[in-house]
Amino acid sequence: MSGFPSFSKVNNSTDFISVIRSGIPKKALDNLMDNTGITVPEITKIIRTSDRTLRRYAATQKLNPEQSERLIELARLYSRGEEVFGSMEGFKTWMDSAVMALDNKKPKEFLDTSIGIDMLMNELGRIEHGIFA
Repeated sequence: MSGFPSFSKVNNSTDFISVIRSGIPKKALDNLMDNTGITVPEITKIIRTSDRTLRRYAATQKLNPEQSERLIELARLYSRGEEVFGSMEGFKTWMDSAVMALDNKKPKEFLDTSIGIDMLMNELGRIEHGIFA
């Protein structure tokens, strides 16, 4: 997924940890929102901050490690979803649809926790391999 120029030197999980610890610029968050259609109210819930605080960030100001980690998790999820569904639009449609395997909840409802994102990654794997619950 585009929009993460600071990820160009990320080759493995150890590199991701370094990026998380040093923080990701708010500009990367803005790019993720533009690419995925995640709204400001949704992202503030996901990264656990207020709309007002988020607006005060300069584009180059770095998010804290917890927020940076969540941003990387989202980027990886949306990148994987785009790969599995063949397009970002297809994945976004799935994210906004009730899914039987998720107790008829929308996948977007699980973005506020790491376990929820892991569940969605697992579900994408099942979809990719034709396993539907």
